[in-house]
Amino acid sequence: MSLEKPDNVVKEIENYLAQQRIDKIVKEMVVSVLHSKPESVEQHMLKHLLTKTKEAEGEVAASSTDDGVHVAFTVKEEARQQYLISKGVHVLFAELLQRLGEEQPEDVAGFIASHMSQ
Repeated sequence: MSLEKPDNVVKEIENYLAQQRIDKIVKEMVVSVLHSKPESVEQHMLKHLLTKTKEAEGEVAASSTDDGVHVAFTVKEEARQQYLISKGVHVLFAELLQRLGEEQPEDVAGFIASHMSQ
């Protein structure tokens, strides 16, 4: 097992940060906080990141804050969005998450399957 030299590790981290544009994401989030001056900075940052997640197609983000769990799923295609909305999929999942939180079953997959078959 060989250990990487510190220079290589630093370069690898710098490359990753640059590729993922972490600096841009953090700067945008800080600017948003400074512009809005929210009461709860953490919740504002979370909402900012969830909003940004919605801009990327087909991604899911979940996070929890003092006021609950926030889940975001993004679909960019207008036809797919309209289909999901027209069928009330967002309501079904919101209800499902609510029931999961209340009942806290051991077998989550079984609970979901049972709930969805009703």
